[in-house]
Amino acid sequence: VKDWQAPGQLARLLIDAEECFAKGDTQRAKELFAEAQSQYPNSARALCGLGAIAEHESDRNAALSCYQQAIAMNPEYIDGYKAI
Repeated sequence: VKDWQAPGQLARLLIDAEECFAKGDTQRAKELFAEAQSQYPNSARALCGLGAIAEHESDRNAALSCYQQAIAMNPEYIDGYKAI
């Protein structure tokens, strides 16, 4: 399932995670992105979210790994390329 075709639950998790991250609630955002990734392992958007959080936490290696996995999973997901 491509993220833009995501089931409602995935979309809600991703939106909530992105909103938490934007508001500075990194821990909650991380939990929501991880939940999304666990329930929908093919979500490049969830991986990019986890990558953004890893980068925010100064873990560039983990961030790059997330972004690279997202690109490998969905080469059409442009945000993975932008993040690198």
